[in-house]
Amino acid sequence: MGTARVPEGWLIIWHGWEGYRGAAAQVIERSGQVMRFPSGVAPRLIVQDYARTRDSGHPDYRWPALPVFTREEAARRAGEVLRVPAADPEHPWELIEFPRGWFVQQYGWEGYRGRGPIVIDNATGQVFYFFSAIGPESITEDYYRVRAEFASPDERWPAPAPPAASPR
Repeated sequence: MGTARVPEGWLIIWHGWEGYRGAAAQVIERSGQVMRFPSGVAPRLIVQDYARTRDSGHPDYRWPALPVFTREEAARRAGEVLRVPAADPEHPWELIEFPRGWFVQQYGWEGYRGRGPIVIDNATGQVFYFFSAIGPESITEDYYRVRAEFASPDERWPAPAPPAASPR
């Protein structure tokens, strides 16, 4: 068995099981979610671009993702990003939770160009801005793929540094 770090967590590779069908690699995400990958998915691809290859894996629901970034923290961060309170009379907003974070639903911006969806990732606290043509359903249903292709992170809150390798 070998391990490698990916920005989203740790990759575990099972060696010596080449003749067996089934899972050949797993990723333990920072959130605690375990993703299993079939033997046809090369570990090299998982390490190089996890956001794109994640859809090839299957969640192991015995270990579901646990929110690391709380709703209260997400609300505080959304207020900083939007610069208005949630109850603002002209431009109110609310947080809509989904398994990977909080979708910031904004109201009162109809007709304004360039006001795209905002998501706060619950595993890292990162803020992601999506193109205005991307609908909430696309984001919440296929978050990692859509984020990899159509989102840009807010540089004020970078991804946390990967954990240090454990001593051998």
